[in-house]
Amino acid sequence: MDSTHNEPYWDQQVSGGFYYNTTAAATPWAPAFTKRTWANVSTGIVHMYHSARWGGWQFALHSRNDTDQTLTFACTLLSSNGTVLQRGAACPASGPAVVQGGWQEGRGGDIGPQYTRSTLNNSYFVENIFEELDHPSEWFLDKARHRLYLIPPNSSVTPGDMQLVTAESPRVVMLGDGNSSAPVMHVSLENVTIAHAAASFMLPYEEPSGGDWSIHRGASVFADGAVDITIRGCHFDQVDGNGVFLSRYVRNSSIVDNDFSAVGDSAILLVGASGHHRTNQAGSVEYPAYNLIEGNHINTVGVWGKQTAGYFKSVARANIVRNNVFHDGPRSGVNFNDGFAGGALLEGNLLFNFVRESNDHGGLLIGDPLSWITAVASAYLDN
Repeated sequence: MDSTHNEPYWDQQVSGGFYYNTTAAATPWAPAFTKRTWANVSTGIVHMYHSARWGGWQFALHSRNDTDQTLTFACTLLSSNGTVLQRGAACPASGPAVVQGGWQEGRGGDIGPQYTRSTLNNSYFVENIFEELDHPSEWFLDKARHRLYLIPPNSSVTPGDMQLVTAESPRVVMLGDGNSSAPVMHVSLENVTIAHAAASFMLPYEEPSGGDWSIHRGASVFADGAVDITIRGCHFDQVDGNGVFLSRYVRNSSIVDNDFSAVGDSAILLVGASGHHRTNQAGSVEYPAYNLIEGNHINTVGVWGKQTAGYFKSVARANIVRNNVFHDGPRSGVNFNDGFAGGALLEGNLLFNFVRESNDHGGLLIGDPLSWITAVASAYLDN
């Protein structure tokens, strides 16, 4: 790690043994282009920053060029009227196409030099390539042959000593079906460990409001249309997507005294309706309100997503965030993505060791701070 530059912490061990692969490296923070031949480039995923270095992307790979040491992302090719012609094709120089990835932050950015050193632009690594399997705890799943390749964490461990757990889904618990007129009510989830939920960075993301973040509307525990939900005393251990997500209509619910460790994206999110369901009309109830986030310990977020936070709020009002400890992440500890409807209380929280991997930021972000012109019908205030 070059301590003189604002470089990623990718050479540190996180999330149960993930390492930035520096086997073919010139330096730990600027490795040389690999000299190994890849039989199947299309299994690869590129993790990278855009040039401004405040947001990260993931892209599916299509091919690599060893002559100029470039990588080509995979695209979905479209006809002139938007019909899908081919998926997983090489991204064209021109013509209608949608790149497979890049939606993991909200504003977008360049690939190429900007205002940092040219050697530091677009720091990236590639994962899920069989020929790069060379370090303890690394593994590769060959889906075509149904084979799992794994290098044990140390020489004393044998296959018989290990318990292999597969992550099938980023969502483990679902509370509600999005129906605000018939919400799930009076449910408690207490003293449960939820571990190793699947990553979500290649699933759909959305921009929930005027701030420049995007989020995946999903989590290991996902509530959408719920009242009086309690999540207490649980341990969220290396869930590779979001931790807990209160979506749209969630009222009078509590997330208290939980531990979050090595979360792939954000730990706790409260997000109202977005897109064509956006909450900006009188009488709408499609947003979280009157919820309590208290006494939680969030230790490391943003293992994969670099525009992530310990607590993220968008299109939500009158929620209390109190006496939590947030530490270690690439960007925000707490992010208020907009000024929707007001009434939020943030007090007694401890935030430290954030903005570890990004530029131009702080541990607390108030984004798009102009208050929304929002009519909240009084009939809903008692709900």
